[in-house]
Amino acid sequence: MDAKAYVYAILVDGVIRYIGKGTNDRIRKHFTEARSIIRRRGNGEIIKTSKFYNSLASAIVKGNVITSRILHSSITDNKAFELEKLEIAAVTKGQLWNLLSGGEGGDPKVSKEIWDRPGMRYNSSIKRKLMWKDPEFRAHMTKSLKDMGESVEFKEMRRNFMLAFFSNEDNKVNFSKTTSMRWDKDRKLMEENIKRGRNKAKEEGVFKLCQQKLREDVVFREKHKEAQRKRRIREAQEKALANPCWTALSFGS
Repeated sequence: MDAKAYVYAILVDGVIRYIGKGTNDRIRKHFTEARSIIRRRGNGEIIKTSKFYNSLASAIVKGNVITSRILHSSITDNKAFELEKLEIAAVTKGQLWNLLSGGEGGDPKVSKEIWDRPGMRYNSSIKRKLMWKDPEFRAHMTKSLKDMGESVEFKEMRRNFMLAFFSNEDNKVNFSKTTSMRWDKDRKLMEENIKRGRNKAKEEGVFKLCQQKLREDVVFREKHKEAQRKRRIREAQEKALANPCWTALSFGS
């Protein structure tokens, strides 16, 4: 069983306000969602959300110091749910923004049923595309992500997460395999795109047009001639080193 889960806490002004279980960049997604709520409410949109996101968005607007902390890392999902429940129970009642006592998590079967509904994936995709076509939304998200990436708290959180993640040997091996497979796939796709682009350029006569323009360029011709001369000299020197009996008497320009 994969041990990729972790239990984390979100602190506001040094006080633990939320404890959760997650994998990958779960913590970052909380802040992204909170900032999205702030932006949309600022545009006059009525957003109904959970107590956690309402409180987190409010803390961001007020300028409170918000940090995160990894409590347990490199554990299985079941173990993470158990520890999440224990950590929540250990905090003073009323201090947390959690509505549940922990350990429930999301039901994969329910999530799959929702995503399998006709048009669900398509509608979600269309909504996101329309959002990112809005110049104001794009500029706001770009600035928010840049500010978050440059913040000391985020860098420290990211550093702690990466240290905890790569301290597990299985995570190292899996990450290496995944990266290698992804690169092989991307490289093949890139080679196919380059080949397709070259074939299209040949069909449209782009290469011939470019070559003709370069031949008409006096500066390019001089540079090309000089490059050829240097190449001949370099080749002659390499032959002389490889065979002392061979001597280059002269090099034409």
